[in-house]
Amino acid sequence: MVSIQMKPKANSLTHVAVTANMLEWYDFSLSSFLAITLGRLFFAGDDDFTAIVKSFSVFAVSYLMRPLGSLFFGHLGNRRGAGVALQWATLLMAIPTILIGLLPTYRDIGYTATALMLTLKLIQGFAAGGELPLSAYYVASQSTDQKKGIMTSLVHAGGAFGVLLASLVAFLLGSLFSLSQIEGWAWRIPFLFGLPILLVILNIRKGMIAGGVPPEGNRKKIERVGSTRAKVFVQGALLVAAMEVGFYTLLVWLPNYAEIFLDYSRSDAHLSNTLALVCYITAILTSGFFTKYIGHKEILLSSLCSITVLSYPLFVVLLQFHAFSLLLSVQCLLALLYGSIGGVIMVVLYKLFEDNSKSLGFAITFTLPTALFGGTAPLVCSYFVREAHWLSFPAFYVTLFCVLALPAAFRLSDSAQGSCARDAAAA
Repeated sequence: MVSIQMKPKANSLTHVAVTANMLEWYDFSLSSFLAITLGRLFFAGDDDFTAIVKSFSVFAVSYLMRPLGSLFFGHLGNRRGAGVALQWATLLMAIPTILIGLLPTYRDIGYTATALMLTLKLIQGFAAGGELPLSAYYVASQSTDQKKGIMTSLVHAGGAFGVLLASLVAFLLGSLFSLSQIEGWAWRIPFLFGLPILLVILNIRKGMIAGGVPPEGNRKKIERVGSTRAKVFVQGALLVAAMEVGFYTLLVWLPNYAEIFLDYSRSDAHLSNTLALVCYITAILTSGFFTKYIGHKEILLSSLCSITVLSYPLFVVLLQFHAFSLLLSVQCLLALLYGSIGGVIMVVLYKLFEDNSKSLGFAITFTLPTALFGGTAPLVCSYFVREAHWLSFPAFYVTLFCVLALPAAFRLSDSAQGSCARDAAAA
């Protein structure tokens, strides 16, 4: 018997794309924005820098679980469909978020609280290995060629919206409550807010089809491409690493940097970050839309070159002058450049792995460099800024990864560029 799978309706697919990995990025970013508070509550130590380092250490360790999650959920996606794997990843991501909001603190039960926090973060890291890449793969596999660019940019924008929501919540938390109230009980509110977010997402995704199962005729083809698989993995991983190091350095870690090392107030640091995230999301959607007219390769190259040239001078200016408008301008400019990369990266990876390892290759290529370089970027930057007194190190770090990614972007073939752009050029 031959089963027929229907394509999901366009509006339902759009809803899935917009809500994709929103909860994942909301929680992970929230843990970063509240790093000082969580460090004081769940670890031994007195000063803010120690609290930040310990918080970001847990943050980094949880990211090391992502490749394992990608292997598990990527394999499940190849066998059962990306939609099925994505539903399980969502549940496994959401439950620890809510439980974190109910945890006793170090003051209550000592190192048991630390162990419980770490355990929940490891579970989340495992689930996150399937959430974002499978969301993108699912949406790409169910979209027409003309809409793959904009639909996959919606997936990335959905995650960025989760970061924006977390940044806004952190800003409101600091504005509405005193420090003693936050550390006493108010820090739990943002995590418990994950429950209504989960209910909304589950309601939207209840009609998802399996999606993304490789046809039987393609399985032998997938098994024959070992050398090609290694090449496209390195190529895709370099592009992902450049994007993720920049994102975690400039839009997740920078509020802590601005507060502790640049002497901005907590509210100003989070407000600047929130507005920069609006720019980031706007750039993601804009670059995704313009893939109808411009090739992905051109967008990647122009963004990577601009970041390489501008990062260090912008940080020098940021270190020399103290003004909220300056902090906001620097963050927004870099957010626009990294958002342009984020708007096309998912469809580039989909094209690279469309006939080569499918959702498993896509997931591993995205999560491994994210775990090794993206998730550890806040910890690395914190160490070099504090211990080596190298205040401009973040600029050097993001520039390094952009330089490494440029050859990978140059080697992108026409097959990894937008079909609509090629059609327009041919016309």
